[in-house]
Amino acid sequence: MRAAQVHRLGKVLPWSLVCERTKNVYLLQSLFMVGMMVGAPLISPLADMFGRRRVVLVTFGLQALLVAALVVVPNYATFAVLRFLSGFLGVGGLPCFTLCSELVRPQYRCRGGLLGSIFYSTGIQMLALSAYVIPQWRLLVLTSAALGSTSVLVLWLFVPASPRWLLLKGRTQEAQNIMLGVARANGVTPPVSFTLVATRKETTSSPDNCCSLFRHWRAALWTVVLCFSWAVHTLTYYGLTAAAATMGENRFISFALSGLVEIPSTIALAWMLDKLGRRYSISGMMLAGGISCVLIMLLPDSYIDDEGGRLTLSLIGKLCIAATFNAIYIFTGEIFPTSIRSTAFGIINVCGRTAGIVYPFAALLDTVKRDLHFFIFGVLIITSALLSLLLPETVGKPLPKTVEEMVGKDVEIHEALQFDKLLGDYGSNSDTVKANQG
Repeated sequence: MRAAQVHRLGKVLPWSLVCERTKNVYLLQSLFMVGMMVGAPLISPLADMFGRRRVVLVTFGLQALLVAALVVVPNYATFAVLRFLSGFLGVGGLPCFTLCSELVRPQYRCRGGLLGSIFYSTGIQMLALSAYVIPQWRLLVLTSAALGSTSVLVLWLFVPASPRWLLLKGRTQEAQNIMLGVARANGVTPPVSFTLVATRKETTSSPDNCCSLFRHWRAALWTVVLCFSWAVHTLTYYGLTAAAATMGENRFISFALSGLVEIPSTIALAWMLDKLGRRYSISGMMLAGGISCVLIMLLPDSYIDDEGGRLTLSLIGKLCIAATFNAIYIFTGEIFPTSIRSTAFGIINVCGRTAGIVYPFAALLDTVKRDLHFFIFGVLIITSALLSLLLPETVGKPLPKTVEEMVGKDVEIHEALQFDKLLGDYGSNSDTVKANQG
């Protein structure tokens, strides 16, 4: 972020964060990421223990209250603490995504996940418009808190608990009631004798936990690759978003464009993920984004010396990394098993948010060499794109329930087919679905 931009932001807040104190503006953004990093390994396992929906409602509700409290803080230190706590509770977005992926069939996981990201991109544009229309930062923060509380109400009224999680916990009747409700909403009439049955094999192994991911070389490799990928995505996504806001003549328009460009790329990627598969689609788009970022520094000044050329390449990199960031959420949820999916999300999110801590300071590399931060972003993105080819293909496959299923040792599809039938598909697999007397 350029010094002039930081100076303007410092004057907005009431604590004279200008001149030698401008570093405190950067610190506020880093503290939010620190909060997410600390919260990920603490909150995510709770979703595996107590359910996705319950954790989402509590964290989202508390976060809305904390955001509203920002308008009455008396000093910078209290403001910083609340920013940290907001990031801590912001990790509730991970079990929210897990809940979404567990409520839909395999062929709809991609569209369901990316639909949420389109709303996120729309939110960036709404924030830019709101900041332009509402000059008072306290009123802007209250508006954001009100929207956050509205989302909690919508989730509470319309989104059920994860039936897959309920079935894994042995709460079969609750899972069946939810799935029958979904079936009615989809216009499907199950047989009167239909009963959802949890089929489990007797096993002497201990329950899955985070250590289970490192007991098999394939699971360990995939976990490490995903950790690196999330770190790269977090650093570059937020870094490019911040950089876009400092380019062009109008910072509101530039920031809004950084959100607008995400929508067409996300729609295009939704088609690619189903047709070309997760690995090749994600790697290909990351390569395109990484090359765009590298070119910002490598091309002669005569090509990009104007703000338009630099902004264009930056937005190309942003739209690519934004699309793959959304897709990597889907890919991660499909790779990790239901037994520890939220816990695994927490592990890799720690890596992502650790990298995110430094993003507010990445633009300072521009003082060392012009556009150096773009070059580093590009190299990291290209490296991650190549490593992503080591991950397994998951398109169209049922979600694994255990780490053993994750690595292909013990795969059962009976339960997945039961869910598919209630979700509205009486295709060729319907004869394999069991309907048992209750």
